[in-house]
Amino acid sequence: MRAGWARVRALAAERGRNPDDLQLSIRLYLDPKAAMTPSKSIAGSTEQMRDTIGRWADIGVHHILLDPVAPGGAAGRLAAMEQFMTEVVPGVG
Repeated sequence: MRAGWARVRALAAERGRNPDDLQLSIRLYLDPKAAMTPSKSIAGSTEQMRDTIGRWADIGVHHILLDPVAPGGAAGRLAAMEQFMTEVVPGVG
């Protein structure tokens, strides 16, 4: 992803666009149980999730769209999102 994003920014500059005007978004699974592919998810402990978010930010990601996956249907996904918002997000950034 890092090389691809660098290439997009370089191409924009070559064509007279300010690369800083571009924003990179990514869709990842919010996966507290670490059941999904690690390269496509935010999983693990609070600190592991924060570390993952930081690594994506270092690449240049501006927005992360979360797709919650958790057992328990809609209620389980809502609980996972609530836990993420109260435990992980306050320590990011």
